[in-house]
Amino acid sequence: SSLDARLVSARGFLAMLEGGAEAEGILREALSVDRYAVEVYAALAGLAAARGDYEAAARCYEEGSESDRGYLPHPLGTARALWSAADTAESRGEGGADPRARALGALDRVLALDRRCAEAWRLKAGVMLSQGQALQAAGKDVEESAAYDAALQAAEEALSVNPRFAGAASNQAIVYRSHGDARCARGEDPSAECEKAVLGYEKALSINPNLWQAHANQGVIMEALGRNAEAVESYQSALRIVGDGVPQLKEDLARARSKAAGPPAWMAQAIRGAEAIQRGDYTIARGLYEQALAAAPAEAASDPSLRPTLMTAHYNLACILSLASAGKDAPNAEAKPLDPAEAQRLQDPAFGHLANAVALGWTDASVLEKDSDLLPLHSDPRWAELLKRLPK
Repeated sequence: SSLDARLVSARGFLAMLEGGAEAEGILREALSVDRYAVEVYAALAGLAAARGDYEAAARCYEEGSESDRGYLPHPLGTARALWSAADTAESRGEGGADPRARALGALDRVLALDRRCAEAWRLKAGVMLSQGQALQAAGKDVEESAAYDAALQAAEEALSVNPRFAGAASNQAIVYRSHGDARCARGEDPSAECEKAVLGYEKALSINPNLWQAHANQGVIMEALGRNAEAVESYQSALRIVGDGVPQLKEDLARARSKAAGPPAWMAQAIRGAEAIQRGDYTIARGLYEQALAAAPAEAASDPSLRPTLMTAHYNLACILSLASAGKDAPNAEAKPLDPAEAQRLQDPAFGHLANAVALGWTDASVLEKDSDLLPLHSDPRWAELLKRLPK
């Protein structure tokens, strides 16, 4: 009877609360009495998710959907579980079929029954975002862009149903951020997408100011835009909510504070070196770059925010030394006679700096080959060896 099923279910729920291993058996017993006990399927799914088996959790929800196709929490739970299953498999580097297609199928069933289910639209946005990120990682730019567009559309649908849905606004912001990351990876300007992401997080936080993830993500975007003082405020807001629960936030805050205080001295010198090159003063640029690289700490090479400046400094100094080895103090200057031993003395560190630039991430061999500043190095056997290390 239904009463018997509820009594058995109650025993199962109590076993879950007490951490009893027999909880799943008791809940299955409840279903043998009443297969329409919808709350039992959710409890079984919860047990599976708690042990990290999101595929099993999804199957429990799917069982529930078969017993009552009009009960929307089951397909919504299926989608959540499969989304988690996909992300977990990718984080572990596991292959196999992508569970996201099943997740989207479950959400389409919900929306076929209720087009105004804002949570279904929010979940669809999240699943499509996750799919877009996977496609981006695989280098499938066209499919990635289509997935992000679908995610944005789903988030907009959720907000049209419920304009005060903080989760949907946050999803929308994450999609814009991912769009920006993809553009940046392709060497394009991500500023427009980053600004849209900022607006999305502001909307989410105006609805629910206690979303610490939104504060933290907003901090990341602010850093990307160079608005470091605002990034500090965002990270501080996140920390006020979670306290010491997320150690990474403290590292993020320290980094943003350092940036807000201005670049380190060595970086400022490297920037001034680049400015000196812009105005054609290669002699001053050489001194600034040599000072900057001598002062740069070893950890700068492993810091993504500092590595590009370090790499460019090595490359530019190599160009300056190459020109100097040909008796020139600027690209268009007249060459002065130079002793071969002195030329060699200048070319040796030039090759060293080029090697450092490559180690720090320089990959474009065509730029090196076309750079006229490096022509004096071409006759040296080390030039051909250097090019072999770079993709064409």
